[in-house]
Parts: sequence; C-alpha cells; structure tokens
Amino acid sequence: MAFAQAHGVAHTTFDSTFELEKIAVHFPSAQVVLRIECDDPNALVPFHGKFGAQPTEWEALLEKTKSLGLSLAGVAFHVGSGCTDPHVYHRAMDAAQDVLHLARKFGFEPHLLDLGGGFSYPLPPAIVAAVRAKADALQAQIPKLTLIAEPGRYFAETTCVHYTKVVGKRVRGDKREYWIEDGIYGHFADVGHGYMVATPLVVAKDDTAPVFESRIYGGTCDGIDVVVPSCVLPDLPVGAWLYFENMGAYTNALATSFNGIDAAAAPRVYKRAKTKGFV
Repeated sequence: MAFAQAHGVAHTTFDSTFELEKIAVHFPSAQVVLRIECDDPNALVPFHGKFGAQPTEWEALLEKTKSLGLSLAGVAFHVGSGCTDPHVYHRAMDAAQDVLHLARKFGFEPHLLDLGGGFSYPLPPAIVAAVRAKADALQAQIPKLTLIAEPGRYFAETTCVHYTKVVGKRVRGDKREYWIEDGIYGHFADVGHGYMVATPLVVAKDDTAPVFESRIYGGTCDGIDVVVPSCVLPDLPVGAWLYFENMGAYTNALATSFNGIDAAAAPRVYKRAKTKGFV
C-alpha cells in the first residue's frame, strides 16, 4: 500500500472496516472504492463470496469511510470470470446504483464505477447490451460518472498459441493415450482448476487419416495431471507436435517447475500480426 502511494497509484478498493483503517494509516490520500459482492455462482471462475461487501454492510462502511476522512471515489464489483448471464450484470449494476445514491447521503460525490473483469473474447452480445443499457441509465442520473473495467483476460487470452510435443504414447485397443511435455502444473493449470477445457490441434494434420478416441496426460508423476480426458485425434507418433489456441491468460503466469519440468522457461516466439498488435 505504501509502495502504491509512492508510485502515484490513486485508487484502492475496500470491503471491510479493517481495510479502511489500514488505508487511513498507510494510504490516507487514496481515492477509495467500495467493492460490493455480486458473484455469479455459475460463472466459469466464481469468487464464492471471497470479495465484496454485502448490502447489510454498505451503510456502516460508508459511515466509517466518512469518519476516517477518506475520499470515496465510487463502487466496484466483479461477477466472476466467464459470466454469460446478462441478468447477473443487471443485478450488479442495480446494486452499484443503490450504493452510489447511498453514498451521496453521507456527503460523498462518487464518480467511478468499476465493472470488474473476467471477460473473454468475443463478448456475448447479451452481456454487452445489458451493460450498455444500464450504463446509459446510470450516466443519465450521474453525468460525471466514469465507467472502467478490468479487461486483462479479454486482451490477453487470444494472443497466444501454445505448442507442445508428444513425449510418450500408449495404445490400448482402439484407444490412444499420449503424454506431452506440459501439463496442469505448467501452462494448463486452469484445466486442473476446472476453469479451462483444452482443445488439442495437430500440427501438419492429415485430414484423410483415421481418428481414434484419445486421452492426453501431462508429463508429471501426478495421477491428476490429465490435460484432455477425452478427444479424437489421428494416430500420432512420439515427437509429434500439438498446439492449443487462446492460451494467453493464466497460463505462463501459473506455470511451475514441479517435478523438475520448468514450464515457465519454455521458449517464446513473437510474430507481428497483419493488423495492429501481436499474435
């Protein structure tokens, strides 16, 4: 917190009185943002109530903010990554609107609404429509209201393609089992968490070759290191290359060196796209 203040960070969130007391001591110049709980239990990555103040806590938190002499900038929420239900955003933005109006009763002039993150590309049209409609209504009520979001996954997810080699093979009847040099302790950590479904594609695939029921294991000694439990692939030799698209978010950042396999040290190749940016 002291580091953030020293480097010009202006805002920080809170959802408890203990956090407010800490901010008042270590970051008193902060523009504080009340994070409210608006989880979607059906999101791909739900937060299970870990973050955010509940409605019964809002008033006491605003009162505490006032008594500590802190400046309230606005409200934040995060419904969880991979939310596809527009009604969740309706509820979240309605709750944010209630907090913004409540804050005014305490003498604050909130001007910021953070819509959170967890967005994948492309955004579901129903989500876009829901957020836009609510945003327009809110900004009509509070003309100076600024809306921001946290689109890290949205920008990063589709920018990377991950290549990995088949290093082991077993044939049992008509079924093929492969071991690759990566796994859930490497770039496929979110598979292990249940947050990702990995889809293998074959480099230099022969579309006329017969295909077989297949399973892909990670290279570690752990029995749960299964990257793809079931898929259909042609008969691949050891040394064949597979690739996985949309591997730009929560992959290399979560990779470990478990079992001596340093997945994070894998070489990277950057290619300039035909359009602006990189792929």
